[in-house]
Amino acid sequence: MSARPRSPSGRASAGNSRLSGVAAAKPVVTLFILPRNRYCPSPSPACIKVETFLRLAKIPHTVVESSRPGPDGVWPWAEYKGRKISYSYRIIDALQEELDDPTRWEQSDPNTVIVNRLCDFSLYQHLLRISFVDNLWMVEEESAIPLPQPFFGLATRFLRKSVITKLNEHGNGSLTDREYKLCMEEDLRSLEHLLGRKAYFHGEVPGVADCAVFGHLHMMSGAPRMSSGDGNASWKPLSGPLLDFVKRMERLAYPDLDAILAPARARPKRPHSTGNELYLVLSVLLIIVGLIWAFFF
Repeated sequence: MSARPRSPSGRASAGNSRLSGVAAAKPVVTLFILPRNRYCPSPSPACIKVETFLRLAKIPHTVVESSRPGPDGVWPWAEYKGRKISYSYRIIDALQEELDDPTRWEQSDPNTVIVNRLCDFSLYQHLLRISFVDNLWMVEEESAIPLPQPFFGLATRFLRKSVITKLNEHGNGSLTDREYKLCMEEDLRSLEHLLGRKAYFHGEVPGVADCAVFGHLHMMSGAPRMSSGDGNASWKPLSGPLLDFVKRMERLAYPDLDAILAPARARPKRPHSTGNELYLVLSVLLIIVGLIWAFFF
């Protein structure tokens, strides 16, 4: 699928933010993300993290929705001054270094390190299981993969198996439903403890750690059926201080959220795969082979 440029989103007002002084040099950044869905700015927490950083730092940027990964095979990736940068932390580090961001100390702050590790490893694994294992139907409904339905069903089933393999490699695939639920609740309680009574993780204005947490928690709270527990996964929906934090960050960084999600919400939902796509594809291939054999042999 070819990339679909969207209008520059760096104009969004971010209010007061410790990041707001970063963009003095006015760089132009092109950020490539997984296409938006009707619930979130992107189905990737890393993409949301970087876009939120750019918005809060008031860095002029253009968001490009693309189903093609970057040069390292990942999303997000960015083009900046002729450079192609992959991975969310590398994009943010490069911009902070170039712009001499005074908030770079936060990246080595113990609380920030803990929050980033908790998000990038544990919460990310939870989101993979929620999305691709327990609620694959939601991924299918929102997918923008340009494939005919039988091949699309095969692709999503293959993706689900790949995710399960990845979860098994990290030791999370073997967890029972109860163990999985307890692990997620422990992670959310830990985040809630680190947040405390503060508005943001470093006080009264948001920083990079808040962008990382928001990227993950927004996905948990964004999809109504998933966050209300109606899916197959048995996990505790966001509530209390963490839900307030998500809403606070959304108001600050995405005052135009409804507008940027409007095209995705206007897209028709794709039908769910039935699990019989493999047999259908094989049948079509056999028919084609039979026709070729009949005509040429």
